Amino acid sequence: GDRTGLVSSFSVRLLRSVVAGDELELLLKDRSESPADGSRETLSSSFELRNQRKETVAAGELFVPSETEFPLGKQQSEAVERLVVDDPTSTGKPEVYFAEDILEFGPRGVHELQPVGIDAIRDYAELVGETNPLYLDAAFAEGTEFGSTIVPPMLLFCMGFSAFLRDLLSIEMPATGSAGHIADEWTVHRTVRHGERLRVVHKPVSCRRTKSRPELAIVQFALQFIGASEDLVQSGVVTMMIPARPAG
Repeated sequence: GDRTGLVSSFSVRLLRSVVAGDELELLLKDRSESPADGSRETLSSSFELRNQRKETVAAGELFVPSETEFPLGKQQSEAVERLVVDDPTSTGKPEVYFAEDILEFGPRGVHELQPVGIDAIRDYAELVGETNPLYLDAAFAEGTEFGSTIVPPMLLFCMGFSAFLRDLLSIEMPATGSAGHIADEWTVHRTVRHGERLRVVHKPVSCRRTKSRPELAIVQFALQFIGASEDLVQSGVVTMMIPARPAG
């Protein structure tokens, strides 16, 4: 495939935990999509990650434009409503947060992300095997539309998710083995050069009790990465499963 292809969006459902020592197998199914409006073709892959017991631990879909064009278009990024982070209600905060408490009292915030240098990009590429020359080869990247090496979009996602997760884990929630991270939906609006400063904005946006397991609720959190010029860089929704308040 194209070693310079860049993921423009992805969705993933996390179905089982992965523990140290697990052996994982990735299954891909590629297809091309040509929109009816005549815009560029998009390559998409559905994927499934299985462990050594042939159990599916994650599944989802990712999209790669067949012709790399970033930003992906002003219309797409402008259609995303910018997050306004309000202060959580200060009175009546619970000592232990159930899912229903998080919308009103739970953490939300703005964090500056550490600028990503070339050494961090090399470490990431070596760890995950993503050897795109747009990330690693300055001479190659200078001859492209980007003009310089860029930061892997998934590396930025992981950094922003970590900032959000630190805030979420700063509150006390009921002890249970069932709570956890269950899904993501994410869009890349433009690429980022190494050393560029970004901030991540996050807030809880919805909560609903599950029908199959009413002791748990699904809580969604919106995240956005904002550039120094106040443009939208990446955006998406992280879905967590959190214990619900007991009935009565």
